[in-house]
Amino acid sequence: METLTIEGIAKLAGVSQATVSRVINNSDLVSETTRIKVEQIIKQNNFKPKNAARALANQDMVKTIAVLVSEINNEYFGKLLLGIGEVADELGLQVMIYNTNNSYTKEKAILDGLRANFIHGIIYTPSIYYKSEAEEREILECIKVLKVPVVLVDRTFQSGNFDGVFFDDGKAMYEATQYFIKQGHKNIGIISGDFNGYLISFRDQGVQKALDEAGLEIPEENWLRCDYTVDSTCELTLARFSKPNPPTAFLLGNNQIALGFLKAINQLNLKLNKDVFCIGIDQILTLDYIDYGYSYIERNSEIMGMEAARLLFEKMDKPNEKNASVYIPAPVILKDGY
Repeated sequence: METLTIEGIAKLAGVSQATVSRVINNSDLVSETTRIKVEQIIKQNNFKPKNAARALANQDMVKTIAVLVSEINNEYFGKLLLGIGEVADELGLQVMIYNTNNSYTKEKAILDGLRANFIHGIIYTPSIYYKSEAEEREILECIKVLKVPVVLVDRTFQSGNFDGVFFDDGKAMYEATQYFIKQGHKNIGIISGDFNGYLISFRDQGVQKALDEAGLEIPEENWLRCDYTVDSTCELTLARFSKPNPPTAFLLGNNQIALGFLKAINQLNLKLNKDVFCIGIDQILTLDYIDYGYSYIERNSEIMGMEAARLLFEKMDKPNEKNASVYIPAPVILKDGY
């Protein structure tokens, strides 16, 4: 009897191969009706999930995808790559990994270089910012020339229409701001990126919505913009505390900003969750290990990577499908002091 593959299960269930992968891996991003249908087919055919990679490997050709991340030394993107790799192994995909270091020049060179490689799709985190609209247009043109499916992760472009997997950062920042307000904080500060882009705007809208509902506002001196490095964040934080009426609670734009903020309050001999409070974006595992009391917005980038790989595989399988965006919840994880 011929061994049933993921492709065979997908055809019997009338779904994509990526959807079958989601069912096998218990992803929440599948309807209950679809899950039951796929699980019944798997059971009826005695299909073992551990055979998935071998079954796919027997197909005509190994497909290669390129993954471009902006900060490979950041723990967040390391976990993203783990998620992509896990699903790529399961689906029989070969992965080429590139680090752009948030550099337009490097991004363009990588994309130009991919013309010489036979790739079937791209997972891509755009740069934090481009210096001009012309730079972004150049990147979009490089992508267009490649003529392969593209799935964006974490960030998107100001223009263009792509599939993507994102966290609901706007809702998360809204909820984090609400927490502070409910705890009685009226003097709130924000430390985030020093650029105008979709992601920053999305997050700021969430904060502003919570403030508007409470009839509060954040003064201009409490909007602190940095370049996402530990040192610049530390300097900004120290400078703000050297001036009158510093915030009692801070919203922090990512894990590097959080480390810079914590470095600064340590130099000031301030105690977290006693003298000053914060909620940052993304977990810092080391701080959890030592029970430091750091509160954060949990964005599981490993899950994001898994979903991005499945979505890309789905797009490779059905290239004419309409573009889709997946938004993953990002809950606020509160530690000591709340």
